[in-house]
Amino acid sequence: MMEELDSLAMQAANLDGEVASTTPGAMLEQQEQAAVMGLAEQNSRGVSMIMALAVPILGKLYPSLEGVYTPEACGQVAASLGPVLAKYGINLEEWGGKYQEEIAALFVCGPIAWATVQGVKADIASRAPAKAVQMDKAPQQRVPVTPAPVMDHAVLGTAIA
Repeated sequence: MMEELDSLAMQAANLDGEVASTTPGAMLEQQEQAAVMGLAEQNSRGVSMIMALAVPILGKLYPSLEGVYTPEACGQVAASLGPVLAKYGINLEEWGGKYQEEIAALFVCGPIAWATVQGVKADIASRAPAKAVQMDKAPQQRVPVTPAPVMDHAVLGTAIA
């Protein structure tokens, strides 16, 4: 008889739990948790995309970063930051607000601008040795040197004495 009572109590607890989960407050909490999970996943994808763009760009400036931010490391960073950003209500899809287009253009044009600067520097550097050789071959102007006046030894001897 005791086992039957325990079984009935367990069934009643399950029913109470099901009823409690259907209250408006519980349903709202479940929806919020689902939204946070959805936002966490969205943010993780957003962080992945940002890192996929940023690592190659920054790797040009700092080559050691490409060894640190491997695809596996980037995946771990994205997976860990997504839920943290969601916890604080940050939605990376809204990141940038009214400047989303400008930020996107920066990600596209920034690397091209950097490559342009590096290319111009390389062009200038490649011309520098040729310019130095040309200067060596150019005729140099000679500055006339006037000889020092010759001193009379007699005058010099009296000045020393």
